Amino acid sequence: MAKYSLHYSQLNKAEFKELGFTSAKKRAQFIADAVIGVKPRRVFTLVVKYHSAESGLSDVYVFDSWNCIDLVVNQNWQDFYLMEWVSYEEAYKYCLDLKEEHELCYTKEFNPQDN
Repeated sequence: MAKYSLHYSQLNKAEFKELGFTSAKKRAQFIADAVIGVKPRRVFTLVVKYHSAESGLSDVYVFDSWNCIDLVVNQNWQDFYLMEWVSYEEAYKYCLDLKEEHELCYTKEFNPQDN
């Protein structure tokens, strides 16, 4: 049974394809092949969902090189979402939409009394 999930959306594909892996290492190898093997180069977003957190916590990484993400994908977290983009602009727009509910998504005027 697959324990580690990767939801993968290739460039110009509107849907995620869910892939299951029996180990984090096999999933990491698939991601490495996808990132390194893409010609021409692409920008990627990787969303890591932490199942231990009831609040739906997640991190979002934006990158264009395997070296930027190799330590993250070798972890044992269960769900990853990997998306391909043609530019950082598109990737960052997606990330802003994804995190729009988060209190730190947009710049607010700094007030030292808030700390």
